[in-house]
Amino acid sequence: MKLRFTLFLLSFITIISLKAQEYDNYDISNYNTPDIIRNSLDFTISSKGRHSNNDFNSTKSDYFEGNIQAEINHFTSTRKRFSSLNASLTMDASGNRNETENIISKSSFFSPDLYLYNLNKFYNPNNSFFSMGGAVEWSSIQHKLQESKESSEQSKISLQVGVGKGRLESVEDARQAVYIIENLSKKGVFTRNLSDEEIFTLSQLISTVKNKRFFDSRLHLIEEISQVDSFFTENKLLENVNASYFTTLYDYWQHGALFERFSGKEFHSFISGRLSRSKYDIELNGDETTNYFNNNYRNFHWVNQFNYEKPINLFWQNSIFASFDIGCLQQKLIQEGNYSNWEDQMKYMLSGSYVWNYYPNTRTNFSIWASQALSFTHLISSLDSERTYENGGKSIDTYTALNSSLNYYISPQLRLNVSLSANYSYQKGVMGIIKEESIFSNTFLSGGITLTYSIY
Repeated sequence: MKLRFTLFLLSFITIISLKAQEYDNYDISNYNTPDIIRNSLDFTISSKGRHSNNDFNSTKSDYFEGNIQAEINHFTSTRKRFSSLNASLTMDASGNRNETENIISKSSFFSPDLYLYNLNKFYNPNNSFFSMGGAVEWSSIQHKLQESKESSEQSKISLQVGVGKGRLESVEDARQAVYIIENLSKKGVFTRNLSDEEIFTLSQLISTVKNKRFFDSRLHLIEEISQVDSFFTENKLLENVNASYFTTLYDYWQHGALFERFSGKEFHSFISGRLSRSKYDIELNGDETTNYFNNNYRNFHWVNQFNYEKPINLFWQNSIFASFDIGCLQQKLIQEGNYSNWEDQMKYMLSGSYVWNYYPNTRTNFSIWASQALSFTHLISSLDSERTYENGGKSIDTYTALNSSLNYYISPQLRLNVSLSANYSYQKGVMGIIKEESIFSNTFLSGGITLTYSIY
């Protein structure tokens, strides 16, 4: 009797496992969204500090820094149009105190930053598109030292227009549909397996129901769960419905689409122009404030970008990015009341990156990516018409980075991020160096921990 029961139990578990595994080969890269609207509001706070006590030179130091950021994102995606709006407010602050042989020095730093960016793409039936967009940026820095006060301000406005071919589709809703189906299959509540067409239809239903906005998030969740449950009921897919059915559906609705995933490829070529202004003032020992510089810049760029996103399967994703940029920078410097000529520089930049993503479960994402950038800058006309450069006014820069990141959702609203980064930069020839050709290189490692709370 015990042997029969054991064999029955093993057979039941095997059948349930095989049913769930049948969905592992579903290709989410074939998914395309219906007309959707998405909104998000994220609030991020981070801080770190350091204390050191050096007995050798009798020095004590304390340092802290903090960051607060609020970011709102809105995008609309239809077959004919894609629109993205991003706005953020960031505030950084830090303080430092040093004591050496009873001599104390203090400094503080505060910087607010505002950013607004909008991009629109208008598609033809063959997925070629026309794009236009722009950005506005403003930032300020207040730096207080022991015997001086420094303040700076920078503002930028930019516009871009371009054309392209291809489209990147959001496929996280298709991944969520598979999460829901395979875990409900393990519970044995389905009368049969779902076809690929039914999975696609459920994915589009998930995308559509998320468009609806409710002031009460509880009512929103009830509406979403009811819509998915109605899909299963209308298609006569359910049997043995019990509490585990609803708890499983609720769980994978809350956690099944926490990470953005994309599929497709896109080539985008655009021209952009940007006007910017920077100002720097300094006050020494309570004296009258001196305007140290007040500079103006004009940037014109022709940018060619290629993006490729490929979900290898439900758990792995590859991303490739490549860009070629030709830019012209014009700058006019006003330093301590002295005016300069417009200086013209040409810059050529080639960059690329490869990202490897792993999604072991609904809450966790691990990423490793490598990036490389190479640029060549050539001075066309200098600020001073009589100035000459032994290096010919040329500069070569390279930048290499290897990064890793772990994201874990403690709850659908609270995300923990742990990151590590290794970077190497090399520069040969520096703009402004007259008598010698300079070579600089720098290697550094960094890491960080961040908590992000999404208000909605």
